[in-house]
Amino acid sequence: MLKSIAIAAVFATVSLPALAENIGNAPAPQDWQIQKRVPLKDGTTLNVYQDGKTSMENKFGRAVSMPTGQTMESADGKRIEMKGNEVLRPDMTNPLFYPGS
Repeated sequence: MLKSIAIAAVFATVSLPALAENIGNAPAPQDWQIQKRVPLKDGTTLNVYQDGKTSMENKFGRAVSMPTGQTMESADGKRIEMKGNEVLRPDMTNPLFYPGS
């Protein structure tokens, strides 16, 4: 009995990376597609998604946390309010985050 459990545990451990690889290569949901990218005055970029939520990226393309309601100024002088703090979306849609995608 103990031997059967040990064998099952080994098979589960060995198959887990294969399952994780398939999940990592899954495409991002349709509403996660960036509708508009707005360059900001400080060099960061604001991403506006189809569902109206926003996220920020630093000048290197990494996600940056910004509180909801924070007002930012675009490179052309317009004021934009942060709606949502979508930190995961830029990383999930970035091919460097999931090299297989």
